[in-house]
Amino acid sequence: MNNYIVFILAYIVAFPLFFGGCSLDPDRKLNRALELYLEKKPDALNKLEVEFLNRVSTHSFRMEHLQSNGSFLFTADEDEIKIVYPAKHSLTLPDSEGIMHYDSNDDSAIVSDGIRISIFDDGDRLADKTIGDKKSPVRSVLISNGSFLYYRNSTIYRYLIAGESSEEFLKETFPPPYAKYYKVSMYLKDDLLCILAGIAGSYYFSIVNPASEKIILKNLSLSSSKHVMADNFVFYIKGNSGNWELIRYDIGTKSKHMLSKFTSIIDIELTDRGYLIENSSGLWVSEYGGEKTRLPFAYQLVGTCRGMVLAHYKDSYYLIDTTLLFEMIKMLEGKAPELFEPGD
Repeated sequence: MNNYIVFILAYIVAFPLFFGGCSLDPDRKLNRALELYLEKKPDALNKLEVEFLNRVSTHSFRMEHLQSNGSFLFTADEDEIKIVYPAKHSLTLPDSEGIMHYDSNDDSAIVSDGIRISIFDDGDRLADKTIGDKKSPVRSVLISNGSFLYYRNSTIYRYLIAGESSEEFLKETFPPPYAKYYKVSMYLKDDLLCILAGIAGSYYFSIVNPASEKIILKNLSLSSSKHVMADNFVFYIKGNSGNWELIRYDIGTKSKHMLSKFTSIIDIELTDRGYLIENSSGLWVSEYGGEKTRLPFAYQLVGTCRGMVLAHYKDSYYLIDTTLLFEMIKMLEGKAPELFEPGD
């Protein structure tokens, strides 16, 4: 009897290994596509292109005109934003000039057309307030520790629902390099408030501790809106057409170090781990300070979201985990080095 029980238990343990083992190998489809490529089978590169993207992505979305604001993915029309990641819900601002600014977390949301703001909690509309005008519009909104913040006239305000009024959130102002036309984005990174203000190759980046109101960084000059904070560093782009530089700024020592130079940038996305760059010779990827590797795949860069890169391929969008990306590139380089070219 005991031997029979042991046999049954062994069978239960072994069953998923025999019949479901394939699902336990996340690289199975990629490895099969690589085998077909090495065997020079017809259309093998396209299959490898698909399976590589599936392997390094955490989510995919089959839809049109997906966008990212760095914190969530959404589609938008005149008076409605549909958020699809990390949660799914819609934000509306009826009879508006068109939704221009928005932020959302698990419970709350705030939208603005530059003139009005609407605040939602659990889908219920809490407040509608006119706080801007066409000469001095609201240029960014943010939910921060239960507060509803907005940027107007270089100043960050907090909207008080109970009193239906606004107050200055910080005494410091954060003007852009040029005052007439500019955009602003605000976001939180490790409880720090980050403010980017500017347009068309000229931006100021600032960091504030909202709890203490201490200015950690004020008006770091950037030539692109593409940047990332990672640990105690800011990675960003400086320069102009044909002469671009990737810079690492050390917040603690206030020192700058040039990591890479580029003569061509069609698009670039920076993450904590490294960057992807699209230029006249294709799509390249690199860890900071390392050599660039050319990806022989036709992915288009769209943006970043929560530390991942948003890419477009055929009729879908993909969120790429850069840690997985570098891991899978090293695997392919070991098995099929002819796929890749060294960086220039």
